Amino acid sequence: MHYYIIFPSLTNRLQRVQNCAARLMTRIRKGEHITQVLFRLHWLPVRFRLFYKILFLTFKVLNGTAPVYLSDLIETYISLKMLQSESYSLLRVPRSHTAIYGGVSFQASAPRLWNELQNQINLAASRNAFCKVLKINLFKLANYNIKPVSCV
Repeated sequence: MHYYIIFPSLTNRLQRVQNCAARLMTRIRKGEHITQVLFRLHWLPVRFRLFYKILFLTFKVLNGTAPVYLSDLIETYISLKMLQSESYSLLRVPRSHTAIYGGVSFQASAPRLWNELQNQINLAASRNAFCKVLKINLFKLANYNIKPVSCV
């Protein structure tokens, strides 16, 4: 997944706060590696937690359970050609009018992230199944050395 959701300087600061909170909760020293501690706590790194929140809201939009103001921001992509990807919904990525902040908005980042998801995650039948498979796959992407899981 691309890392264009939020500026690295902000995620780095938030990650340091999360690391301090994890160290405080588990009483480990500052010099010890934090990755396994975050994994034991079932905490995604900040960047991947943002991905999770955006993708979960997108799932709610596509299933009609999101607020209207979010639903108005997302459009499904309608292809003129029949593609193999028609079994799951792709979203239209709008053009950005500003170079810096345009790609950071929910309207732009949600379709990009959704379209990058693996098919089996998009096809999740229920909210719980989607959340479980998404979180496991995000843990894998965060290099927690977990095998990806499909819901099919």
